[in-house]
Amino acid sequence: MKRRTLLKAFAGIGCLAGIPYSLWRGVRYPRLSLESQPLDYTLKTDDIALELIDCFASNSHRFFSAYADASNIIFLRAFAPEPKIIVARSDKTQTLVINNISTEAILHSKIPIQEITVGITRVIEIPAQIEALAIEWKFPEHESYEFATIGDTGGAEELGWCIHRAHELGAKFFIHLGDFNYQASDYDTSVEQFVKAPLPCYITIGNHDFHDNGLIVDKFLKDIGPLNHTFNLQAVRYINVDTAASFLPVSGGKRADMMNALSKDKQVYDDTVTFTHRPFYDPRPGEDHDFGNVFEKKWFVKSLKQSNIDTILAGHIHNFFDTESEGIRILIAGQGLGHEDLIHKRQVAKMLVGRVSRGQKVVYRTEDLSMPFEMHCHPHASKWRSDNDDTFAQKMNQMCAPIDARIDIKSGKY
Repeated sequence: MKRRTLLKAFAGIGCLAGIPYSLWRGVRYPRLSLESQPLDYTLKTDDIALELIDCFASNSHRFFSAYADASNIIFLRAFAPEPKIIVARSDKTQTLVINNISTEAILHSKIPIQEITVGITRVIEIPAQIEALAIEWKFPEHESYEFATIGDTGGAEELGWCIHRAHELGAKFFIHLGDFNYQASDYDTSVEQFVKAPLPCYITIGNHDFHDNGLIVDKFLKDIGPLNHTFNLQAVRYINVDTAASFLPVSGGKRADMMNALSKDKQVYDDTVTFTHRPFYDPRPGEDHDFGNVFEKKWFVKSLKQSNIDTILAGHIHNFFDTESEGIRILIAGQGLGHEDLIHKRQVAKMLVGRVSRGQKVVYRTEDLSMPFEMHCHPHASKWRSDNDDTFAQKMNQMCAPIDARIDIKSGKY
């Protein structure tokens, strides 16, 4: 057998052997993201047919104990501030529970709709014998408003504090920059906190949310929403971009479809807020916690510039940086675990806040995360605690003892 033929045979065997691993892990060299099925924005039962805009039929019913036994209730989750539901057909009265809507949003409908507001959840009754009815929620006009953002929180007490802090700062909504899933059970504890948050939460997918101990992206799609999407609020465009795992070709997939469509958008905006998980540039000397693919980076930067985007918000790096690369401003806010607080033995972690004012670009600033030290007990911090034995570390271990008692540190199960 010729050497070239032998090499081709080995290469073919290697590719075939890599397929099972790819299906399990969700990536293959060079870290190809396996495209998931798109969310279905239509919902049809024997009694009702809906078209869903900026919301989807979610798996969140398990967090609404008041409706646990109601088999005829439809549970939806909004992933933008102004969701819309078009009732194509309703043969009998139907209850809809829609989560993640601002308490300020106002329902609009051509006919009276019974509505109950419970925090960021709306419960509405769709009357029987309805056709072609549009129901939507509108966020009130503000001369200015603020949103808060941070990433890399895990799914325990730290995430709860970040959501609380965003609300405490007066943010109208919270943008999570990915990686709420570090340990077993983080997914469910995170989703429950997002569902029960005091303000709407819009979430980009992180690499740990996409493939941690196997391909788990389907959980995100069932509980959180799409991986790539956009929405406009007043005169600002918001873009959620999936950078959790790379693509091959780098310009392929639903992400590229969205970016290509944005480049053709002729509407004039005051600014664009682009949020994602991985930055395409790591500002730390000698570090490369970024895309890891120069071709993907080149495509991503080109796509941003074609859509007149000059700023991105990212996590992934567990620190704060306001930096610039390729003419793009990169705001990295990955301090959701407050790990730097442990390293410096004082509160240094920051939350990023964006102020949106009519006719102006978004102005960004940082606010102290101010996370109490007794909340730094996520298993993700166990290595720091085991590697340190000074007075401060001993005090941390003492404060975390009640949480440690209900956590298996090795598995991370609560």
